[in-house]
Amino acid sequence: MSGTRIVEVRAGILKKNDELARTLRQRFETAGVYVVNLVSSPGTGKTALLERTMRELVAGGSRVAALVGDLETDNDARRLARSGADVQQINTHGRCHLEAEMIGDFLDAWDLSQLDYLFIENVGNLVCPSSYDLGEATRVVLLSVTEGEDKPLKYPTIFNSADVAIITKMDLAEACDFDAAAAQASIEAVRPGMQIVPLSSKSGVGMGAWLELLDAGRRDNDGGARPYMTEASVAVDHAPLPSADPVGPAIAVAAIEALYDCARASALEPDALALTRALAAALVRTFRADDVVVAAVVDSTLASKTRIRRHTLLSSPSLTQEERTFIDWLLQQRQPFAGRAQAARAAGAPESPWPDVIAVPALHHQGHPVALLLVAARRVHDRLGTPDLRVLETIAQQAAVAFNRAQLLAQLDSWSRGLEALFKFSAAVSSERDPISLVRDMAEHAARLLKADGGQGGLVVPGDTPEDLVMQSSAYWHDGMWLERTRRWPRNVGIPGVVLETEFPYLCADYAQDPAHEPPDDMGDIQYAVAVPIKNGTDDVLGFFELHRRDGNGAFSWQDAAFLESVANMAAVAIENARLGTALALKNQEMRALSARHVTRLEEERQHIARELHDEAGQALVGVKLSLQAMGRLVPTEVPALRGQLAHLRAQVNDAATRLKVLARRLRPPTLDRLGLDMALQQLAQESGEHYGFEVHLLQKLDERLPAELETALFRVTQEALTNAAAHAAAQVVEIRVEIFDRATIDLRISDNGVGFDPSERSSGLGLLGMRERVNMLGGQFAVTSAPGEGTTIRVTAPIL
Repeated sequence: MSGTRIVEVRAGILKKNDELARTLRQRFETAGVYVVNLVSSPGTGKTALLERTMRELVAGGSRVAALVGDLETDNDARRLARSGADVQQINTHGRCHLEAEMIGDFLDAWDLSQLDYLFIENVGNLVCPSSYDLGEATRVVLLSVTEGEDKPLKYPTIFNSADVAIITKMDLAEACDFDAAAAQASIEAVRPGMQIVPLSSKSGVGMGAWLELLDAGRRDNDGGARPYMTEASVAVDHAPLPSADPVGPAIAVAAIEALYDCARASALEPDALALTRALAAALVRTFRADDVVVAAVVDSTLASKTRIRRHTLLSSPSLTQEERTFIDWLLQQRQPFAGRAQAARAAGAPESPWPDVIAVPALHHQGHPVALLLVAARRVHDRLGTPDLRVLETIAQQAAVAFNRAQLLAQLDSWSRGLEALFKFSAAVSSERDPISLVRDMAEHAARLLKADGGQGGLVVPGDTPEDLVMQSSAYWHDGMWLERTRRWPRNVGIPGVVLETEFPYLCADYAQDPAHEPPDDMGDIQYAVAVPIKNGTDDVLGFFELHRRDGNGAFSWQDAAFLESVANMAAVAIENARLGTALALKNQEMRALSARHVTRLEEERQHIARELHDEAGQALVGVKLSLQAMGRLVPTEVPALRGQLAHLRAQVNDAATRLKVLARRLRPPTLDRLGLDMALQQLAQESGEHYGFEVHLLQKLDERLPAELETALFRVTQEALTNAAAHAAAQVVEIRVEIFDRATIDLRISDNGVGFDPSERSSGLGLLGMRERVNMLGGQFAVTSAPGEGTTIRVTAPIL
């Protein structure tokens, strides 16, 4: 309930304030006084600006008064009174804003009909003053360079409620590293088309434009009283301008400010688009126009352009066909233009689509247009005439240098990005990736390099039948990201289908009217397109690249198509390499599968031979041994030589049977099949130590059986390593360590203290190659660490599948 009550009370207070403000506004309009309300945060220089403004207005013969709002003290009022104007102080005693009722309480001391201007300096605050109407004709918000460029974005309400924005303390801009363009962009984002005046009340820069703005506002307020003429406007020609030209002083002051703005914009070395925006804003302020077009010109075609219409910066500065025809004619003529009469006198000239217009093509030193400046539909009743055209010509001459430099910098940037792109293309070609990812990556690089707004790349795939080929794309690049979607184009369907059929590059200057166009769902209005086939060395089409641009960014040229073809050639090599790599990988997989099958068959054969040796040959030897025993019992004791021979023969048969059992176990130890790797390694370690005469230390943690193929491979690797340690290393100690990590990976290490060797010189040994191949078939890793005199370590890491 309490929250609701607060809202109701606040709504009631604002309603009462608005009613009082309407009464004040009627009172001011009846008296013919122009009322300006200045709002800002503390410390922006409101008082300093107001002091200089009032001093210059009083010196020019204007009648000026001011109301100053502060929480306490009358310091600012006493300071402003030094200008010679009548000033009154309003102390709010804790309130952070002025209200209409406060203004009404202080007006009776003046005869408002005897005033030209009444300034209200509001309390320093950017929040509350936005909600309180004081009956003013114009609300001015101040932004200081010391506050930062993003202040409007932080306090949008006060900027959105104001009519004019002033950027103060411009003399400190460089010291504060202040970005004027960024600040103006912040204001434009909050209040598009808002009048912006950068100035310094200390140096005087921009004061002329501010005073001219006040004069225009006062004249509009009282129906067109005498023009205000400041000292600055008179000093342009050191003499008053003829009274027959009532806007002459305004033009002079505005021209100076416009030239300053243009010079400053040029000195910042912006790109062409930023330059068009800065100049368009300057032209709107200079000529008070409702329609301004500023465009860069490349090869007699409009490129980057800006249009401000009815205070709004158009996000898509499109032109009607009539306007485009007229502008094309202006660029062909390369001459300034004012009004309709001149066009009517020119042979074959189209009729101007604007009833009142001035336009100047900006020409560089060779006489070719680099920009177009067009101003139409002035907001005041004065028509655009010869003085305005002269001002625009002067601005155009200055802008020509800036646009020419912007084009040169853009070309330099293009070369730089081109070199960077070549490195990226080279990296993409060198990388081992699938063709779809490769084409997508290279399409994005090409789009960024050629400043395309969108693009795609695709490959040739089989259609309904293997002989019927189609182009297929899996994604569309737009606004710096890939939008996933699959599209297919049969022959002669869409631009990709035309490229598939003709096998030739395709350029489109009017996408909507092109018979092959097929707009992607993810893209807005497309004006220009270029597409090229990706062909291999035998001229077979492998795929395509297609790029798009919107209107305003310029058409694609055959030079762009040639560059895109070179990208396609690189892509073709990479695609072929990727396909060869894929084919090779498949062959390697087949070879590994065959090798694995061979190893499996070999182990099966070893098991079979071991069983045969144990069961057949072993049993046969046992039979011979028993027969010899029986024969020995039949030989008389009187023939000791024969009995001795039989005993010796029996011993040899017994030794052969023992060796046969050892051989059978080495071929395929029964322990490995019956009890697993744990017991098999224990038996192998014991037998190897006894057989080879070195110590074998076995450290293992195997709690359960492993897959049969893994157990066999690890056993064979260990067996081969022990054989190598005995045959080549002359080792005294061998350590076998087996560990399992996270029940997913097994780690086997066999280390000896033998003589060691250089792995690079003996990497082709059959024993090491056999071990490595076994491990590779398991998807594991095999490593040998050794050096002469430092022993050898063999490590196997394999997944437990």
